[in-house]
Amino acid sequence: MSTIEQLREQIQNIDHDIIRYIALRQDLCKKMGTLIRKEGKQIIDLEQEKKNLEFYESLSNEYSIDPKFVSRLFKLIIINSRV
Repeated sequence: MSTIEQLREQIQNIDHDIIRYIALRQDLCKKMGTLIRKEGKQIIDLEQEKKNLEFYESLSNEYSIDPKFVSRLFKLIIINSRV
């Protein structure tokens, strides 16, 4: 059985990974934004965002996580990643 401290450490490690992946995602979004601008396209693609949110909802159901929570979380991530 894990102790509370061990569980806290595991959670902290996961949180570290989440933040690291968000930073990586933002970096990729910046690179994609640069390419999109070079092509003269619109940065914001609402149709793609809709597809992504549907995908996230599917994943949330697969992992038994509240889809509304996942949707709110990713809307924040998407808004924060716009360049």
